[in-house]
Amino acid sequence: MRALASTSTPAVYTRNGTVYASSRDVAAFFGKRHADVIRSIQALTSEAPSTERNFALSSYTDSTGRTLPAYEMTRDGFTLLAMGFTGKTALAFKVRYIEEFNRMEAQLKAPQAPQLPNFIGAVSALEGPRRGGHRAFLFLH
Repeated sequence: MRALASTSTPAVYTRNGTVYASSRDVAAFFGKRHADVIRSIQALTSEAPSTERNFALSSYTDSTGRTLPAYEMTRDGFTLLAMGFTGKTALAFKVRYIEEFNRMEAQLKAPQAPQLPNFIGAVSALEGPRRGGHRAFLFLH
């Protein structure tokens, strides 16, 4: 596991090629009580059971030695959760999410220049070794 930290997004980490965020980091990023984030996740998964695959129950030990519940969530789980939050940070996240979606949509809709095949590499391969200081050329009609 390796942590990826940023000041503009919650900390995320990878495990087995999948990116996760912890409910504790999400609570800290959005300025929410962790217990409230846990309740929000439980409400989400009870209202839409198909979202359960995006949230894995885990635990952590707090400073007093108690073992408490936490969740690890996928990107989709994080997005579902964060879209339900309110407050300045949540609003800024939603605006950035929309801006990025719009940027990607514009990029997909932009006219693409046709890609021409690379005949130079093919011609070079067909030229073969030089013989007597001369090259053979392939002419395309």
